[in-house]
Amino acid sequence: MKGLCWLRWSLAGPCWVGMIMAAVISVLPVLGQGGRQVLWDPNRYIDINEIRPGMEGYCLTCYEGVEPERFGLRVVSIVPNFEPGRDAILVMGTDERLIRTGPVAGCSGSPVYIQGRLAGALAFGWNLSKDPLYGVTPIRQILEVGNCNSPVMDPIGPVSSWDFSRPIDLALVGQSVVRPRSSGLARTVPSTLLVWGMPTSAVEPLASMFNAAGLDLAIAAGGPMPGQGQPEQVDLSPGAAMMIPLVQGDVRVAVLGTVTAVEADTVYAFGHSLLGYGPVELPIATARIHTVVSNLSQSFKIGSPIEVVGALKIDDPRGVLGQIGAHAKTIPLEVEVRHFNQPQSRIFRCRLASHKALTPQLVRSVLNGAAQYFGDLPPDHCISYQGRLDIADGLTLGFTNVSTGASLAEVLSEATGTVALLMDNPFGQIQIHGMQFSLKIANQDRTASINSVEVADRRVRPGEQVQVKAVLESYPGVRRQYQFNIRVPRQTDPGQYNLSVCGSYEYLQFLRKAAPQRFVARDGSELIKAIDYLLNIRRDRLYCILELQPSGIAIERYELPDLPSTKALILDTATRTVPIQQMQSWVEASVETDTITEDKETIRIVVEGPEQIE
Repeated sequence: MKGLCWLRWSLAGPCWVGMIMAAVISVLPVLGQGGRQVLWDPNRYIDINEIRPGMEGYCLTCYEGVEPERFGLRVVSIVPNFEPGRDAILVMGTDERLIRTGPVAGCSGSPVYIQGRLAGALAFGWNLSKDPLYGVTPIRQILEVGNCNSPVMDPIGPVSSWDFSRPIDLALVGQSVVRPRSSGLARTVPSTLLVWGMPTSAVEPLASMFNAAGLDLAIAAGGPMPGQGQPEQVDLSPGAAMMIPLVQGDVRVAVLGTVTAVEADTVYAFGHSLLGYGPVELPIATARIHTVVSNLSQSFKIGSPIEVVGALKIDDPRGVLGQIGAHAKTIPLEVEVRHFNQPQSRIFRCRLASHKALTPQLVRSVLNGAAQYFGDLPPDHCISYQGRLDIADGLTLGFTNVSTGASLAEVLSEATGTVALLMDNPFGQIQIHGMQFSLKIANQDRTASINSVEVADRRVRPGEQVQVKAVLESYPGVRRQYQFNIRVPRQTDPGQYNLSVCGSYEYLQFLRKAAPQRFVARDGSELIKAIDYLLNIRRDRLYCILELQPSGIAIERYELPDLPSTKALILDTATRTVPIQQMQSWVEASVETDTITEDKETIRIVVEGPEQIE
């Protein structure tokens, strides 16, 4: 009993408490790597509680080549709860190279050592900072990446907020959402977004997406690619450059950062999130740094990938986690561009990282870059394009269309919106196995307007044809006439009806009001049908529509246009869970033109009494 009392009294003393607690903490596991325990080794790691202002240390990073170098640092301060549940260490660079360049994009993840032990990773800084002041994510928090209690950031996807009860609009779906951010607060040390094979301007929307997630990217042209022979053997080690290749092939896009630590086949890097999506499957590659560009606004590294060696598995606010030897799925993409001032077409073949939010933006970037390969579009331009997406269950989405005077907006919105809907919807991701696009760029404006619309006789009977002549006028004063024959249904009631001649834009607006069920999806199969229907509304056609009285009903996507009103009343009861809507009836015809009509003309016709049937 005396021994127990002595032990109880001794442990109550502050000295013994500290020693015992330190011993306990030193053997406690850190839960990370998807729930696998990582033992805390006090001989390798230094806890934030042991760090004091004024301590000297160093970081490992690459300013050139593949071998990490030491850069001197001094601890400025410790900031508890810098963000909810997260602490930070402030350090100042003392190395002359750090003083000259200031914070460098691509250094995020560089391991920081104090007293010879790993303290954390360079992770954030201040915009336009005059001094090489960095914020460090403590190593204990980095080793917790993958913990089931990890605070994963809200995903920012191109269609994550789309209301699928509304008619689908590919143009709206294809628009990325960018949230404004303050320029004076602490922010992540920018990673470098390197681009090969296309203008850096083509990836600006992609960079905006990363910025909206809180990750700054310094966009730069990539360095020279390694030769076609055997890639040089470089390991992912603390301080080594690491790339996340988002696009590989004739066009390349990659995010450049730095490795923090390697535990067996597990790699920790960046010290902050990529997008904060939690579980991901993205390629990771070794890299060579060519130089550091010292810039008053933002210094950055230029590098090249060497070899894909694994896959990123976890994207966490405290860092990213990859596995060496793992494989990440990529999607093949081929883009052919034929340009009016080039004798031969150019074909771009590449593979895209597969991710519900990233892939649509990557498609946009590659299409945008490929179209600009031969230079900017002329003021008067026309793009004829084709697309093909090979998707799950052997299905194919194919479309052909034309756009004029709209730059690349319509091409990009259709491609981006389609990929976004397939990969991010409430019915389950629809796998994309491959994509092909063909763009033909001409230096002409094919816009046309309606000059006149004439009807042979505005008074008709049910069963008779309405003969319509429309004249289109295009630049420079060229007029062409087109003719329609619209037959009035025999069951049409007497009265006045609208007959409209219009282009595809007005035609699509009419369809959205008259038949919204064609654009609404309630499962994956309906989603594919709705997308296919939208993609195949041609812009180089002229449409003639005779609007009739409502007739029949639509149940979800199923249309019953000839259902008698008595039976429709039986189906439309309050006890039905499936929505029923009355159908707008119409008769239409269309003709192919070599122009794109942007306006609409409407005239009134009179249906006079029922036809006399012999």
